[in-house]
Amino acid sequence: MNLRVIQVALLTLLAACGSSPSASAGQSSTDGPFVVSEVTTFDSPWAMSFLPGSATALVTEKPGHLWLVEVNSGRKQAVAGPPGVVAEGQGGLLDVMVSPHFATDGLVYLTFSEPSANGGSQLALARARLLRDPSGARLDGLEVIWHNQTGGQGGHFGARIAFAPDGNSLFLSAGDRQRFTPAQDPNLPMGKVLHLTLEGKPAAGNPGAGRGGAAMVRVTDPPEDSAVAKKAPSRTVTWTGPNLTPAETWTSGHRNPLGLAFAPTPEDQSRGRADSSGQEKSHSESADRDDRQIGAELPRDVGRLADLLTQAVGRSGKLLALDLDVVANLVDSA
Repeated sequence: MNLRVIQVALLTLLAACGSSPSASAGQSSTDGPFVVSEVTTFDSPWAMSFLPGSATALVTEKPGHLWLVEVNSGRKQAVAGPPGVVAEGQGGLLDVMVSPHFATDGLVYLTFSEPSANGGSQLALARARLLRDPSGARLDGLEVIWHNQTGGQGGHFGARIAFAPDGNSLFLSAGDRQRFTPAQDPNLPMGKVLHLTLEGKPAAGNPGAGRGGAAMVRVTDPPEDSAVAKKAPSRTVTWTGPNLTPAETWTSGHRNPLGLAFAPTPEDQSRGRADSSGQEKSHSESADRDDRQIGAELPRDVGRLADLLTQAVGRSGKLLALDLDVVANLVDSA
């Protein structure tokens, strides 16, 4: 599991820093605290997930492209049939994860910003079968199994997927869309980590299991700051079908959890974020605690990031999450 955590950290650093114009495929760089060997090039890559037992990875690009990449050779193959996305700001085609039962179901899971009937965009979770034959690679039977119905403007999608250790449920991070107050509103999925079945329904054992949310919710667009957010103009959105947000929620009070990874046992959940002073902090939280529970500080050192996460995973089972603002501050301080 350590590999997945380091993978998330390195991909997040890539997203925050952008690609280097001076590097070319096959070249290596030792300018940083670790050796980087370029395999191939992408247009705004966001996530990757390896097919089981292979050196072939699925890679998403924010503009809406999905690729199969042979990391040993750098060979790229386009995967047909990705979902349509709203590729604006921080939105687009985001996470990709291979099903824990891929050998039998062939499924891959994707997150993305989709167009909303209420205007703007919204986070969506979909799954489809990955088919490969002599004619090429494609997604078959793409199905949106969960989405945030509220739409609107803003970044901070979160959008990371982590499968539970038993492979029978998943966790999905949903950012606050830069709106602050929804993270503490139990009726809205923004600013939450959700625990869902593999079909996108509320998982058993969630703190709010069996509870329903309000049929009509108030939604704002990103305000200037948290003080303005309390009185920001809002509009009413009527939920289509039952609002299952309370039953889906595992933890609340998050800003933009941009990484999730499990260690061997999931008793606790740990995440990293930055406070208002810019100091990175980590904490553990059980299902009934929110993002205000803060513990030890993390060092402001890019070179220590992978080591830090590896050590955290090595301790008693944690679900690790990393906010985008942590990485941005670490990169800025380098």
